[in-house]
Amino acid sequence: SHLKTKMQRAALKIQTFTRMWMLRKSYKEQHYKNKAATAIQRIWRSFVMVRTTRDRIARKWSENLADWRRKNDTFRRNWGKICQKKRLVLHVPSISRDESQRSTTHNFQILQNMQL
Repeated sequence: SHLKTKMQRAALKIQTFTRMWMLRKSYKEQHYKNKAATAIQRIWRSFVMVRTTRDRIARKWSENLADWRRKNDTFRRNWGKICQKKRLVLHVPSISRDESQRSTTHNFQILQNMQL
């Protein structure tokens, strides 16, 4: 009976150790898989976000180009009328240069118009 209880205790310790070892191993594997899945999800989300943003930019670029072409066509169609109308020439003095510098600067009017 005494030998039997010692054998049972030994068997119980072996079973307990084996269960603990198996659970630890399972936990470590699950933890590793969870980390890998999280990394894959993060990369996938980033990829989808970049692709979505790229598509939005392309769509917006296309819309802007179509809008510019419409305006350009309207401008070209109306060019004859635009040329016939009176125009007002507005001279905006340069803020960054004083009068003496403006009068001596080569091609100042061209440079000033480029600022508008």
